[in-house]
Amino acid sequence: VYGDSLDLSQFSGPRQEDILRRYLQEKYRDIRFGVIVTVGASALKLVQGWGSELWPGVPVIFAAIDEDRAAEISSDTNITGLIMRRDINSMVAAAHVLVPDLKGLAVIGGSLERDAYRRQYIHELQIMGAELEVTNFTGRPLGEQMMLAAALPDKTAILYTAFFIDDAGTNYSSIEALAQIAKVANRPIAIDVDTLLGSGAAGGYVLNNVTYGQAVAHLASRILDGDSVAAIPVSVGDFTKPVFDWRQLMRYGVREDSLPQNSEIRFRETTVWWQYRTQILTA
Repeated sequence: VYGDSLDLSQFSGPRQEDILRRYLQEKYRDIRFGVIVTVGASALKLVQGWGSELWPGVPVIFAAIDEDRAAEISSDTNITGLIMRRDINSMVAAAHVLVPDLKGLAVIGGSLERDAYRRQYIHELQIMGAELEVTNFTGRPLGEQMMLAAALPDKTAILYTAFFIDDAGTNYSSIEALAQIAKVANRPIAIDVDTLLGSGAAGGYVLNNVTYGQAVAHLASRILDGDSVAAIPVSVGDFTKPVFDWRQLMRYGVREDSLPQNSEIRFRETTVWWQYRTQILTA
């Protein structure tokens, strides 16, 4: 198994794409692939453009593409994949759970224009503006967003997307940026991906990257075992579930019985009452 990060959020444009194409062509010149898996719409677009020259006839499986982006993919008998169901509505639903009388949303994170997995949020936020007061802080420097997150009005929830790069081109660690924002934030934070839980977010309907990746890997295994692309139609997978951080629920006074059914609660602190409630009641 070979893996390459194309780093398209930091390096993009025709010149960078030409450099990548020549690099991959030379690197894998003597290797015959059984299948290529692309992660994100940008990677798929490049592979579609280069495939006839670099990897003629090699089946392609796409991953991490939402339904809107998948609809834009030109029909190709040599491409299949697993559509990732992700939209901002699930984050807003979690925000309503965290703030029952929700009136406003503060959207925080890196540049959505450069986020290959959430670019569609730009349009979706405009639609949300008809129902809630939406303030989009994404793309601003981290320090500025921290100050804004510390002074939000009541009845507001924070939607944290991801923070890899801002509009000025400064790079960040998304998890570390979230941890810094959460320390100063005065409102609960909803997220959309499992890997961000535990860094200060309250939780939400989060995507489990592990189970999603396993499902995509299963498709690749089928092709390597002899199945044709035609036998594997494009499908939609929902790998989200409600998961919340107990510590943040306590911080913002969110009752467990208000959470969605079948919610998973992590990081529950074991108190003396929780450990010995039977003995205490008996005494």
